[in-house]
Amino acid sequence: MCAQEEMQVGTDLSLGAGRKVLRQLVELPNPPTAIPSPGVSTTLGILTEMNSTNLILGKDRDLIAFEGTNYLKFNTPRINAYHSSFEVAGQQLCKLLLRKIEGDPVEKLQILQ
Repeated sequence: MCAQEEMQVGTDLSLGAGRKVLRQLVELPNPPTAIPSPGVSTTLGILTEMNSTNLILGKDRDLIAFEGTNYLKFNTPRINAYHSSFEVAGQQLCKLLLRKIEGDPVEKLQILQ
């Protein structure tokens, strides 16, 4: 799947970035109906901008988020969020780093979940 280039938006993980991303996407001639968000701060920025522009979550736009916390589960309406534990991710990365130091080839240093 290849998204249209105008719908590919680079961003940092901040409230201001989330607000900017939503503005950029809704100003497109054919704006997306669902917006993915890379983190909680960006998601809160998107929600803030949605509220200030009278867009309704779940009606006008859907939101899909990635988070390392469980803060978004308290939002109403509910936000679809993929939760990933930063602690587990850090442990896995450290194990891979130690294996690399011990001489394992890069091709064997992959984890798919």
